[in-house]
Amino acid sequence: MKYALILAWLCWLTLPTIGATFGPDGETVYFEGTTGALGTLNTITGEEGRLDLGKSVGALRIIAVAHDGDASLLVLVEDGIWRIDPDTGAGHRLLTSDYPFAENSEIAFDPVTGGILIAHYSKERNDYSAQWVPKGASVQRSVRSVVTRGVRMVASPVFDPSGDLYFCDGGDIWRGRLVPDPDEEDFSTTDLQADRYAPVAMLQCGNWTPSSTGAQILCVAGPHIYAQVNRMGGSGWGTTVRLLKAEKPLSEDGKGAPGSLEDYGQMAARALQSLEPLAESGGMRTLCASPDGTRVLFSAASSSRAERVGNFHLLKTESPASR
Repeated sequence: MKYALILAWLCWLTLPTIGATFGPDGETVYFEGTTGALGTLNTITGEEGRLDLGKSVGALRIIAVAHDGDASLLVLVEDGIWRIDPDTGAGHRLLTSDYPFAENSEIAFDPVTGGILIAHYSKERNDYSAQWVPKGASVQRSVRSVVTRGVRMVASPVFDPSGDLYFCDGGDIWRGRLVPDPDEEDFSTTDLQADRYAPVAMLQCGNWTPSSTGAQILCVAGPHIYAQVNRMGGSGWGTTVRLLKAEKPLSEDGKGAPGSLEDYGQMAARALQSLEPLAESGGMRTLCASPDGTRVLFSAASSSRAERVGNFHLLKTESPASR
């Protein structure tokens, strides 16, 4: 049985989020979650396979994968970050960590600054944290802690071409920027300055099995944010949707968010009114966009809007990546 088919079957049984990223060719998708290899899917031919990383990361489990904005992949393993050639699997280490990264960590590449955001979740401590790896950092002491006061988590972080960071917290979609902490002389910490952009969570209270839903995984393509809005617990069933990004990017210092309740209401209303359901997303959660923003791959039970490729669905957006 083919590698990707086995992976998808296991996903449906355990209902996880399986991280994935398009490669630089805009055709091949790479999947995390295995040891010493990445699962692959060619979205043109439907061919499934694997990229062996044994000569670079060895037998370590692949925790997260992302595109580096150029011609390589970024791979997060227990003890650091590697830059990987998507054709050969060869690579070199970008960052050595002094402590192991958690199994549920995620990474996102900022195309403007060249930095990397690492978001962590520890099941043992039920604790969320984030770190910022500036461009050129190679050792742990160069990594900055991210101050996330006001949000519990930075889940499914993704940068758009302007450098705006979109992420999930509490089932809603947030937008912000990472800026140096002005109170730290050595810039050892970085502040997350963000606002809730789209309140898409549907929360319930009642003496029944709750069916609250919220955004749990994001990607951006062209003028849109794509999100899988799933049950927060239970089956994980939900809907893949898209909605418009903000009209204007934030400034480098994080300014530009609504300054009044009226302005915020108008921004949130615009986002929600643009929301468009694309498919029932089922239990497995996978979502990623090609570098040029013209293709979006997602897991779905069925979809009349997208073509089936392997065990996933592919939507051709024909939207440029720029604003």
